[in-house]
Amino acid sequence: TYEIIEVTLADCKTDHRRLSAALTMLDEVSREIIMLHYFSELSYQQISETLSISQNAIHGRLQRARKKLKTLLTTEELPE
Repeated sequence: TYEIIEVTLADCKTDHRRLSAALTMLDEVSREIIMLHYFSELSYQQISETLSISQNAIHGRLQRARKKLKTLLTTEELPE
């Protein structure tokens, strides 16, 4: 599952509008965790320290955010 989402994210890097639209549909914490992990390339520990949330919570929230983002990118009508 993670590989599919990461491939989806990698593919979407060339389509910024579509990815941006999907990101805006995530809740604020999910969006922030995705941005910190994939775009700022922070580790779980760094994200945990930045957001003052446990690493276990970061892991769970990132997992849910990936799932939601995958759904948005594969099923939602987003701008091209």
